[in-house]
Formats: sequence, structure tokens, C-alpha cells
Amino acid sequence: MDKIEFPAALWAMEADDVDDESKSVVGLLSFDGEHRIELTVPFGVLLDWPCLPVEGGGYVQTHTIDGLSSDAIYGYSQTGRYLVLRDVASWGPSRAYPGFKKQTLWGSSLLMSREPIDGDPEVSTAHVELPGLREWMGRISFETTSQYENDKLKEMSFAFRPEEMQAVLLFENDEMRVSIEYCGTRKGDKIPSYTFEFESDCFLRVELLGESVGIDAFLNERVYPVAEFLSFCMGFRYAITNVEFFTSGGQRIGYYAPFVGVRGMPSGGQISTMPFSYERIEDQISSMLDSWVHFDSYACNASKLIVSLMNNWEMPLDMLFLASAQAFEAMTRVGVEEQEIADEELDKRLEVINCSNMPARTKKWAVRKLRGAKWKTANQLADVLLAKVKPIVEYVIPDAEKFKRDHRTQRNAFTHRRELGESEKLTNEQLYYHTQAVQLLAYAAIAVELGLEAEEVRRLLEKSRFREGAVIRARRLYAREAEDVNREDAKSDQRA
Repeated sequence: MDKIEFPAALWAMEADDVDDESKSVVGLLSFDGEHRIELTVPFGVLLDWPCLPVEGGGYVQTHTIDGLSSDAIYGYSQTGRYLVLRDVASWGPSRAYPGFKKQTLWGSSLLMSREPIDGDPEVSTAHVELPGLREWMGRISFETTSQYENDKLKEMSFAFRPEEMQAVLLFENDEMRVSIEYCGTRKGDKIPSYTFEFESDCFLRVELLGESVGIDAFLNERVYPVAEFLSFCMGFRYAITNVEFFTSGGQRIGYYAPFVGVRGMPSGGQISTMPFSYERIEDQISSMLDSWVHFDSYACNASKLIVSLMNNWEMPLDMLFLASAQAFEAMTRVGVEEQEIADEELDKRLEVINCSNMPARTKKWAVRKLRGAKWKTANQLADVLLAKVKPIVEYVIPDAEKFKRDHRTQRNAFTHRRELGESEKLTNEQLYYHTQAVQLLAYAAIAVELGLEAEEVRRLLEKSRFREGAVIRARRLYAREAEDVNREDAKSDQRA
């Protein structure tokens, strides 16, 4: 979101007191667009320390190092807007001698409406503006035509037909409907205007088909998952720029908060390399979104990690690698029976050990080892996943065996902070492109879990040139030796 300086407003602790000057104070509200919403009360106090009466009259105030807090405070602006600042905190008021008390407060989010609202109103619809959404859709609602005669411009025309700006349904079930809505804006100055500018845009509409829910629940359970799915398809994640909510009665509520994601707009390079644009997955997007919102815990955690890593965090390389490795390992457990030995079979084997003549200490050791051995190893799980996404493996890491050895060694070393031998170490550059390969494999595995075929995922990755630089470097790092290639070709000939 952009920086905002809101009009001055009267503020009070209770919604009914905002128009009572004896119970309210004037405050100036601002939002830096990234971190927090700040309310400055130049004269007066909203949140104050508790007062305890003392014998003989008067009182004492109790102070704590935790500061002051409130679930919400309420305002009414000069422009006739009702405001609710939520999750409010303050270090307490300050005072100058001589002078007045003043206070600064901070909130995590702000609600604004033309009608009175409470701290968590129940809403049924959200309109969300997401950077890159219109480019992902790839549809333009207007056209410009230039006619030339003898290499000279003869005529330039603009055509815009509002009736063609029809909503595009992405997903619908018994609980919600998700669609893309179009809008157009003609920009200009006072008439007569000597400039003409028209902008076509679109926004995400998420509508509940059942009962309304509170704003926080709507965001966490509906809006954020859908926005993360769209970011996954785009291949990049930028912070939401605007959200508006609507109640079932039509009340419009503006929402302001620091959203997670990179600030600004996607670059031309990012837009031109979107792997799963709307046009490419149009026929499958409904089933893909349905799979996304019904992922099991492993796939859900992996997808959240992969989308989060699109934020381009400034983080140490080893932490970036570990986060990527966690996403990859979570995907290795999706839809897989992790237990190698059934409980009944395990009990039989344990019984044999317990009934044996082994020394007690040896028995205890054997039982502990066998109990741990009932689970498939990380290598076994990785083999299953790599087989599932074999076309992508061949595209990104031709020598999968070398990749697995490097990955296991680096993962164990960085997880347990173990020193690596010289022959085991990867340079920072090698570790970075290994990490990129890990992310790409996890990304592809998620796409397959959404219902795309592995061959189709590879085709779309190649066609879009998504992270092409990382793919080239990963292929160099894990290029197969010529003799290995010849050996595989010989095996193929024998099978034929």
C-alpha cells in the first residue's frame, strides 16, 4: 500500500463516544505503507495508566514495562468517515511542564466506512488489488488503431466497450465464488483537456455463498489462500495494494494494513516469464484452485514456503537453503505412505528381539533401532518424488544422483551445524544454484499436485523461460558425465 495521511478525526475508546467532545480527542492518523499505522494525539490522552484511589483523596497511577493496549479505538473524521484502529498499543502518554499531555499510538490495521462499524464486522465479499493480476489475465478491454498513408499518420482512434468487460469466473463451490472483475479509468485534468490517458485494470473478487464471517477469518481462510495461489501461478509475489470488504447489506469497508510481499510492481522480465498464466491453464484453473484450498498439511506447508520465498527476502544463504529444503522435503511426504514396516509386522520383530537371549543392553539398543527403522528414509521419499516429476528433473538436474548426494550432505550439515569436509563443501555460488534447483523441483511438484501433468509442467517452464538463468546454472552444476550418458543409452537400447 502507498503512504497515506488521513484527515484529522475525533477519537474515543468507545464507538458511541466519538461525537462527544468531552469523551474524545483530536488525532492525526498516518500509514507508512509498510510497517504500521500511527495515531498522534497532540493534546490529550486516549489510553492511560490505571488510577488507584488513595486514602484522603487523590490517586496513584500504576505503570508497567509492557505498555498499554486495546483491541480497538474508534474515530470519526472531518470527511465523515467512521474509523476503527485495531490491535492498538502505546508506551503511554507523555507530558511537558508547563504544557499538555500528548500520546502516540500504533495499530496493526484500520477499517474505514461511511457508516458506523465495530472492531471485527462480519463481511461477505472482498475486492482485492494484486500487482501483476491484469498481466496474468492477459486481457485488454480497449483497442487503439493507427492508420498511415505514405508513411504519415492519418488517423488514430481509441475504442472502449464497457459491455465487453465481463467478469471471469475462476472457481465456485458451495462455500465461495472467486472471479476476476474488470474496470477502466479515464484520467485527465480540467476541461478542456489537452491530454488523454486510459487505464484498464482488474481486481480479485472473493464472495462467500454462505454466512458472513469476521474480517480476520475472511482474510486468513479465503483471501490470502487465493492470493497465494495466484502468486504461485505468476511466479512472483508482490504485496496486496488494496482491499475493500462488503457486508451482506452492501456496506463498504476500506481495509488498511501492511501486507506481506515485495512492495511495488513486477518488472517486465517477471511479467514475460510467468509460468502458469491464465491463458495457459484456463481449462484447469478451477480444479487447481480447488486442490490448492484442500491441500493436506504437507502440501499446504510446502506451498506456503515456496510462495513466501518469492518475496526475495534478504536472508543468509544457509537459511535460504534450509527453507527451500524444508519445502522440498514436505513435498516428498505428500500422498506417500511414510511407514515402511506395518505396526503388526513391527510388533512381531520386536517380540523376537525381546524373547531372544541377547544381553539386556543389546536388546534395548536393538529395539530402539528397529522402532526408528519402521519409517522410510528421506532418500527413499526423495526418490519417489523425483520419479513423479522426472521430466522436470531431466530439465533442471540431469545428474539426479549427484544432486541427491549434495543435497543430503548440505542439508544434514546446515541442519545440525556440522563442519563439512573439503570434498563435501559447495561454494557459495554452487550452494545458491543448488538452492534454486531445490525450489524449482518443489515448485514443479506442487504444480503436479495441483493436477498438471509433469510433462506439461516442464513444457510450460521451458516455454515461459521461468527462472531460465537458474536452470542453466543448475544444469551446469549437475551435468551428467559423458560415460553416464552412454551407459544410459546402452541400457535403453537393450530394453528396446
